[in-house]
Parts: sequence; C-alpha cells; structure tokens
Amino acid sequence: MNDLTRKLILLIDEFDSFGKLDRNMPLFAIAIGTLRKDREIAEDIVVLNENSRSGMGALGLSRILTEDYFNLRYLNNNPDLIEENLDLFNSHPTVDHYGSMKSMLNWGYPFSKEEALIFPSIEAGFEKNKEKFLRRGKSHEPYKQDNYYRTWTRLGLEDLISKSGFEDEDLKTLHFLNENYNTGSTIIHHNAFNIWYLATQGRGTELAEEGYRDISARVTFIVLNRILNLVINIFSKETKDEETALHFTLKLEKILDEFNAQ
Repeated sequence: MNDLTRKLILLIDEFDSFGKLDRNMPLFAIAIGTLRKDREIAEDIVVLNENSRSGMGALGLSRILTEDYFNLRYLNNNPDLIEENLDLFNSHPTVDHYGSMKSMLNWGYPFSKEEALIFPSIEAGFEKNKEKFLRRGKSHEPYKQDNYYRTWTRLGLEDLISKSGFEDEDLKTLHFLNENYNTGSTIIHHNAFNIWYLATQGRGTELAEEGYRDISARVTFIVLNRILNLVINIFSKETKDEETALHFTLKLEKILDEFNAQ
C-alpha cells in the first residue's frame, strides 16, 4: 500500500509541475494548495508506517486528509455559494490570528516592540470579519475565542458531509470515510478508550502492532486518490484544458487498477 501511495505522490508532483502550475484561479488555488499540503502529509504517513510498529501517529495524520477532502468537496459542490465560501475561506484566518494574539497576551507572553507592531492590523482584520464567524446565540463582548466558529465553513462534520454531494455515491464509501475520520480523532484527542487500551494491554497485541498501521495506509491511499481526482476535475473545469486533465486521469486510473488488483 505504501508503494501505491508513493506513486500517487509522484503523480501529484508531475501534475503540479513540482509547484509551478498556475494558481491564479480562485477555486483551483485552494484545491492545488490543499493537494500539496496533503501530499506532504501523505509522504510523512508513508515514512511513519515504514518505520513505526504501531501506526498510531500515521492514523492520526490520516484524519487531516479526510477532513481536507470533505472541505474541498464542499467548496466544489456548492457553486451557488462559491463567492461567499471563497470570502469565508480567505477571511477566517483573521479570527484565528486575533484569538492567538489575545491568548498570548493573556498568558503574559513578552512580545517585542517589533512584534507588537502587527497588533493593529490583526485587530483591524478581526473587526472587519468577526460578524461572519460569530456563533449563534453568542456575543462579541466580553470576548471569548469559543464564541467564534473554529472553521471557515461554520459547519459541523455532519452538516459538512451532507452538503458535499455524497448522495450520488455508494453509502459504503461515505461510511468508510466517516468512520476513519472518527477513528483518527480518537487518536488525536484525549480519548479514554485508547488511553485505557494502551495502559492495560500495551504493545504486543494485533491492534497495536498492525491494525492502526494497515488502516492508516489504506485510508491515506484512498483519500489522497480522491483528492487528486477532485483537483484534476477542478483544473479541467477552470482551465478548459480537458486534454491535460484526461492525461492525468488515465494515469490515476492505472494506479487504481493496481490497487483493485491487490
């Protein structure tokens, strides 16, 4: 499975001309940026799985790919909301930056005079965009970071999936992605089961030795393949370069044929 993921990584590099593909198209810029980010994470997962006994870290990282896929599908499958969603995507960092600044100040971090010079721009960005991300029933004053949505979509996972065009797909696929997202979350968060399991069972069990590693490798290949396929489709739609899109789609299909033959 790791060898197939490496083939996907090489195909991503070829498709993006090693970072030189034009990024001036609004949706495609986000799509190719997501793809490059997930390419890096997938490579880290491959290395972890090749050198780790348990695969727990790799499984936690694979959750990121699944979440990125849901977000990119949501962007692509809601063309009527594309302008609003692009604005939300680009403006949400101002809320994050402001929250980080406030936390650091509350903790007493000793900012230098040079670092403090950016405070006014952070505050201005927050004031300009804060209304977009205020949670229902919450108020701006007194300021609390949890009063604002932590993601640009302003959606929970269930709503995000329901608005991402999965109704035309096999429900088994959606179940697989959702379950593995949740499994990865249990690794990332202070999850009672995993803590209990490792405290009482430890290493040496089939789950700890092989289960997580196998799951993370399979999830990484399947989701990275789907992300690449989606980005190729977005590329075709925005550039009208169907010939190039078809070229890489056929290459991707060859890798999928190898996967299906296993």
